[in-house]
Amino acid sequence: MFKKWFLMLQEMYRIFHLIIKYIEVKDTMKIKRTVDFIKFSLISLSLLGVIVLYKILPYRLAYNFTNSEDIGVYLVKFVDNVAYKVGDLVVVCVPDQELANIAINRKYLSSGRCPYKTAYEIKQIAATHPTNLYIQYNQIQYNQLYVNILNKDNANLPLKSNLTIKKIPRDYYFVLGQSINSFDSRYYGLVPKSFIYGLAIPLLTWSN
Repeated sequence: MFKKWFLMLQEMYRIFHLIIKYIEVKDTMKIKRTVDFIKFSLISLSLLGVIVLYKILPYRLAYNFTNSEDIGVYLVKFVDNVAYKVGDLVVVCVPDQELANIAINRKYLSSGRCPYKTAYEIKQIAATHPTNLYIQYNQIQYNQLYVNILNKDNANLPLKSNLTIKKIPRDYYFVLGQSINSFDSRYYGLVPKSFIYGLAIPLLTWSN
C-alpha cells in the first residue's frame, strides 16, 4: 500500500511539472499563484494520505527507554489471532492491577494507556503452552533454562514473584526482559493473550 501511494504522488508531481513546462501564461503573478496553489494542494494531499495510512495500517512507532530490551525506536505491528512463539518481541501490559500500581509507584514503569494505567512494555516471549515451570530457591526453570527471581529491586525495596502456575495454559505467555532487573513475568506472572498488543520490530536501537 505504501508503494502504491508513493507511486501515485510521484505521478502527480510529474504531471504538475509537465503542466508548468508546456502551458504558457503571460501573467507572472498568475503563474506564481497557480504554482503555489498546486504545491499547497499536493502537500495537503500528502499529509492527508499519511494520516489515513496511519489510521488504517496495523503499524505504529514506539520508543523503549527501559532496560527490558534495547533502547530505541521500534515498529509495532498490531496483529489479531496470532500464535506468538518463543523469541518474539512483543508489546505487553502488566496483567495485574495491584502489581501495576506498584510498578508506577516505584517508577518501574510510567503511567500509560494499558488497562491498569501503565505504559506499554516490550518483552520477549520466553515460554509458551504447554511448557512446565519449576519454581524453587528463587529460580524459575523452564525448557532446561534458569532465570533468577530477585528479592529486592535497585532501591532495596522487597520483590516477590506472583508466578504460581506450574504449566503454561493455552493463550498465556511467560515473558522476560533481557536485563536481570526487568519487571516481567517473574513478578507479575503469565501474560494472557489479551494483554499482548502486537509484535515489536527494532528499527533504530542500541544496547543498554
